[in-house]
Amino acid sequence: MKFQFEKYVNNKYYGLSQLGKLEQKTRDLSDDVLLLDFTQTDKFESHLSAILGAILTRVKENGNTIDFEFKNKNKVENILERNGFLSAFGHSNERQDIYGTTIKYKKFKVEEWKRFKGYLIEDLFENKNFPIIAKDLKSKISKSLIEVFKNPGFHTDCKYVFSCGQYYPQNKRLNFCITNLGKTIFDNVSHYLNEDISALKSIEWALEERNTTRQGNTPGGFGLPILKDFLKKHAGSLTIYSENGFWSDPSESIWWQETQPIKGTIVNLEFKIKTGSA
Repeated sequence: MKFQFEKYVNNKYYGLSQLGKLEQKTRDLSDDVLLLDFTQTDKFESHLSAILGAILTRVKENGNTIDFEFKNKNKVENILERNGFLSAFGHSNERQDIYGTTIKYKKFKVEEWKRFKGYLIEDLFENKNFPIIAKDLKSKISKSLIEVFKNPGFHTDCKYVFSCGQYYPQNKRLNFCITNLGKTIFDNVSHYLNEDISALKSIEWALEERNTTRQGNTPGGFGLPILKDFLKKHAGSLTIYSENGFWSDPSESIWWQETQPIKGTIVNLEFKIKTGSA
């Protein structure tokens, strides 16, 4: 099977829909060869490696072989070498990140939240490009991200969580993505509420403080709302893509729409970097 990416694959609706299409087309692929064709692609935003890695891990588990095609050592191949993505799938060697802009592609078992915490501290918060914020606020963001990481273990049947990040110097932003291919937010919320609601409405519900589908005395319902509020106040943005719900909250407006269904949940954070804070 051959899958050709288009010219731009970015954090916007159109770019993420391409990854949703790949997830859907490879869901039942087995004992085949998947060729990812990047020859027409001029830009693949590095942090989206978390999503691609989640999809390709499942593809490999289903007995498939994965290959990549690039055009003459283009920028896409370069960035996927520098963030460790290609080497994770046995293609090419990891290239040294001489610019210090990548937050490495990582795969975690769902129970490895302590390892993920260490990754946050060393790779995200101590990255020279991370915004300068108060220590207590950084701690709050860390706890929120750990809650997002832990959610698949409480709510889904998946085995792994994937993450990756990238600093984009030209437009002063740092993006960080967390992905799993377990049960979607829609699956969990609609079952918990016992209501026939849309994927979009289920994401909105999950974004309300204290709303959680966790059972018993396990606290929850703080991760996504805290991240949403922080990013809104600091001119960043939060994007969530789960099932066919696509929700994004830029600094000035909130918009959502129905999109390509994806069996999993993608959470992307975009931090704005002020001049002089890097």
